[in-house]
Amino acid sequence: KRRIGRGALRALPYILLATFALVPTVSSSIFQSLSCRHFGYDDSDLTGVEQTRSFITTDLAVPCGAWDLYGLPNAEYGEEYVRIKTLAAYLIFAWPVGVPLLFGVLLYRIRDSIARGKPSDLSRATNFLHVDYRRSFYWWELLELLRKLLLTGFVLLIPQEHTLLRLLLAISVTIGHIVLLLVAHPHTDPWTYFFAVCTSVTLQFTLLAALLPK
Repeated sequence: KRRIGRGALRALPYILLATFALVPTVSSSIFQSLSCRHFGYDDSDLTGVEQTRSFITTDLAVPCGAWDLYGLPNAEYGEEYVRIKTLAAYLIFAWPVGVPLLFGVLLYRIRDSIARGKPSDLSRATNFLHVDYRRSFYWWELLELLRKLLLTGFVLLIPQEHTLLRLLLAISVTIGHIVLLLVAHPHTDPWTYFFAVCTSVTLQFTLLAALLPK
């Protein structure tokens, strides 16, 4: 048990780094599988009106529902769509929900060690999560992760036809993040703090630029 524990502590920093780097991209792909992209088509010969068809964003060969590529009822496509949605639901609990939960549990376990300034084996193994922040803001990396997941994943739960709402939500989150950074000043290194503010402001201008065509 001791050997296993020591081995787990040695591997933990690499696991945390890998999950932190992968979770935004993986989570975005998961949420995109739940997102449907709508296309207009002219069916005036049959109905006299223009209609739309929806397809899964990550695979435009799969309709969102039990219809085939021509808009006709097809049970096989319906079953495939249900399978994709079910798998995506499990993966959401494993990645965009499970990883922040893991980080939160680890930070909760080491809170006393950080507060006393006496590192434990676990706090040393999880330095990646808190070493860049002041003691009172040891949890800030979890907040950063939740912000990234909201902007790259959870925002995709808003239907595509409401992209303006997506942008407004992202802009609101980014403004709130900038305000929190300026008020809290959580970083120990001034240059890290400076670059954190700069990247958040740059993201804000990018979102505003994306808002202009809307």
